[in-house]
Amino acid sequence: MPHMSPMMWMLILYFTLVILLMIMNMMYFKIIFNLKIKTILIDKFKWMWKW
Repeated sequence: MPHMSPMMWMLILYFTLVILLMIMNMMYFKIIFNLKIKTILIDKFKWMWKW
């Protein structure tokens, strides 16, 4: 394993953190998006049932 400078380690840590955050954000938005779509669909069905 080659010796790396602290600066390189900091950069690698930073990039891994950024990637992790991006993945978490995507999953979070996906869940919220799914929930919103479900609520909208349920509202549409309720509105249809009224007629």
